[in-house]
Amino acid sequence: MEGTREAKHPPRRCQMKFSDIFVPRWQNSNPEVRKRAIERLKDIKLLQQIAEKDEDPDVSQAAAIRLESLQVKETISSD
Repeated sequence: MEGTREAKHPPRRCQMKFSDIFVPRWQNSNPEVRKRAIERLKDIKLLQQIAEKDEDPDVSQAAAIRLESLQVKETISSD
């Protein structure tokens, strides 16, 4: 159809849920927020749990990488 233009919409972003205000960032509904929060975590048990159980594969992978990084630092500092 001539003269018809498709509406351009900005890319969809994850909407913040009301409950996100009350939970730690690693439990946020937005996977990007969870990944950023993982960069600051130092709790090995928590990182293991996130790596095993997070519904987003990128978040799980970020937790596994962070966990490995902390374990390497711990090994180096104990030498």
